[in-house]
Amino acid sequence: MTEKSYDYLTGPVTLRRSQVPPTTTDQRLLDNAGPADWLHADPWRVLRIQSEFVEGFGALAEVGPAVNFGPGDPNWAHHDQEHCPVGQLVDCEAALLRWLDAASA
Repeated sequence: MTEKSYDYLTGPVTLRRSQVPPTTTDQRLLDNAGPADWLHADPWRVLRIQSEFVEGFGALAEVGPAVNFGPGDPNWAHHDQEHCPVGQLVDCEAALLRWLDAASA
């Protein structure tokens, strides 16, 4: 197993160096090299994937409050009619740069 130089997050747990698996969960799920007994284990794989979602949402629940910072109306975000006036983009950039400058001082 080759060592990876980055952190690997699995739910609320951070794996480092030799703990990082050599392949992703998706790669292991789709790996068809070997016996065909995996056909009978699909329901368990679905439950494991579902448990990863539950674990992830559980970890996010402990993060605490967050801030939505940016231009435009968040109610329009990720909709076909999403739009943002250029002036709001410029104002947002200026405010963010002021905040970052103050935070680094």
